[in-house]
Amino acid sequence: MIKQRAYTGSSSRRHKEGVGLFLLCTPFFLATFVFSYLPLFGWSYAFLITA
Repeated sequence: MIKQRAYTGSSSRRHKEGVGLFLLCTPFFLATFVFSYLPLFGWSYAFLITA
């Protein structure tokens, strides 16, 4: 039989760790967006817009 741990109210600590991890990963997500997806707007401007 599997014993369950009693609830200790540590969700606040987990929340703080999650926020810290998110803030740590944010620059990498922004760099990926800037260098991967923003150049696609330049392609659409160069090849798809006809005047």
